[in-house]
Amino acid sequence: MFLQILISTFNQDRIRSFLGISFFLLLFIRYLFVLDFHNFALNWATTLDLLFSLQLIYICFLFFIRATPIKRANIFNQGIAFCSCIIPLFYTTNLPQHFPSSSVSLFLVFAGYLLSFWGLISLGRSFGVTPAYRKWISSQAYRYLDHPIYLGHFMAEAGFTLWFPNTANFWILLTSLGLYTYRAVLEQQLIGAQNESV
Repeated sequence: MFLQILISTFNQDRIRSFLGISFFLLLFIRYLFVLDFHNFALNWATTLDLLFSLQLIYICFLFFIRATPIKRANIFNQGIAFCSCIIPLFYTTNLPQHFPSSSVSLFLVFAGYLLSFWGLISLGRSFGVTPAYRKWISSQAYRYLDHPIYLGHFMAEAGFTLWFPNTANFWILLTSLGLYTYRAVLEQQLIGAQNESV
């Protein structure tokens, strides 16, 4: 009984939006504490920090304007989606930088952030953390790629793993890849089912 009440409460769009905004705002605030504003200098690292911060704020804005989904994934698949948002928080940076791969790492992280940000802008009101069908998007980034946000996040995480290579980061990267792939397949199924019913 309690689980049914919890699930029905969670499926209310206002509560989902509140939880999403809270999560990404807390992530943004946590990220601000990590930044070193006393020794701030505009370089590639601070540019990436600022880009990531801007992306977090934009995601919070999207929660305010997003459309109500026509069809949503089940609660298990919604949980998988939330896990894939949380897992990248476990990457570790306590090792020395691996300089031979630094230029490749930098390119992957920067290109990944830009691609995922472009995907977010392209989605607009159709944005959602959990797999759901809101509106078919086939313009901008989605004209060229089916899942630019997932690809962008994976590229950024791969670059981060190259920059700080260790066993834990490698396994986190593989887990992220599996979850992004699972979410992409699930979203394609939702879109296909919705298109068949129209």
